[in-house]
Amino acid sequence: MNQTVIQHGVYYHQPYCKIAPKHDRPRLPVTHWSAHDLRRTTRTLLATLGCPNDIAEAVLGHVQPGIVGIYNRHTYDRERREWLTKLSHRLEEIAATYPAKK
Repeated sequence: MNQTVIQHGVYYHQPYCKIAPKHDRPRLPVTHWSAHDLRRTTRTLLATLGCPNDIAEAVLGHVQPGIVGIYNRHTYDRERREWLTKLSHRLEEIAATYPAKK
C-alpha cells in the first residue's frame, strides 16, 4: 500500500482536517503526526534493539545504494521477520508500562 494513501487517511481523521467538513467521521485523539513518523520511529527502535543496518533498511523497503544494491538481491525475509518480532515484543513492553484508560 502506498504511504500517501495511509497519510491521506490519517489526515482525513484529524480534528483539524478541512476535507469534506460535513462528513461525520471519527476523529483521532492524537494529532499532528504522519505515517512517515511511524516509519522513522520503527527505524529508530530497530536501531536501539541492535538491528543491523541492512536489515532495518530492508524492513522499510529501502533499496541498497550503489553497487551493493545492484549485486545483493537477498530479500532478508527471514531476518525481517526476526527483527519485526523483536520490535513487536519491545512495543508490547512499552505499551505495558502505560495502563489503558477507562
